[in-house]
Amino acid sequence: MDIKLAKFIFVVISLFSVTSCTANGQTNSVLVANIDILLGEELHETSGLVCDASGTFSINDSGNKPKLYELNERGETKAHSLALKNTDWEALAASNSHFYVADIGNNAGKRKYLTIYAVERSKLKLEGKIELQYENNEPSKNVSLSHDFDGEALTYVDNKLVLFSKSWKSRIAKVYFVDLDKKQQKLEVQVSMEGLPGVITGADFDDTTNTYTVVGYEMGGFGFVLPFIAKLSKDFQVIKVDQLYNYGQVEAVCVHNGKTWFTQEKSPFKPAKLVQVSF
Repeated sequence: MDIKLAKFIFVVISLFSVTSCTANGQTNSVLVANIDILLGEELHETSGLVCDASGTFSINDSGNKPKLYELNERGETKAHSLALKNTDWEALAASNSHFYVADIGNNAGKRKYLTIYAVERSKLKLEGKIELQYENNEPSKNVSLSHDFDGEALTYVDNKLVLFSKSWKSRIAKVYFVDLDKKQQKLEVQVSMEGLPGVITGADFDDTTNTYTVVGYEMGGFGFVLPFIAKLSKDFQVIKVDQLYNYGQVEAVCVHNGKTWFTQEKSPFKPAKLVQVSF
């Protein structure tokens, strides 16, 4: 199909979705960016995002070097090499003392074990790692992009990590809690939540408002995606959802000082970006 026609269809679908409702009755709307910055090639597959008093940080996903990138508000980066393995880094979270690099990507569904690395912040040294398994997961039976044992969204809350599933098959997001004191653990579903217009790819918790912000997308035709951003209560109820019109594969989100930032991965149709919105 002609690319211009494909883009026209995508615009029509996107505009239609603006007035749609989520499963729990929350109305979608279009969100406009305050700041929209192109990222360089070194961060073209951005997959995690942290912003706090010490700065803004991101990582790339599989196939890239194990580096932590420090970002400024112009999108300029400073790379820090980490003595870790990047099988499929898909999320980044942080406490005051540690970064948590989540090697948890599992689109194909064939990974039995996943890893979260605890990296001490002041020296960027590995201090430990947590090995994870999903309960009831049988990797040999999983079909690529059609299973629920994948995740790309992780955030630090109340001395634990909260992991949101990328539920390809059921489209019902599962919430898991990761105990920071256990080196090996099986992930058990804590909450199952509906009401979002796609899979979750990034999450952050704002302890000033006691809310989660998540981003993700629904797959459209012709390789396009329809991204969204949503706010959840601390008990994982959907408060509101906005469409991220004119964006693509949104991969990560962070909230600090009342500002919400997200990153977009480079795709055939969109460049890598760092974006700030009021949400």
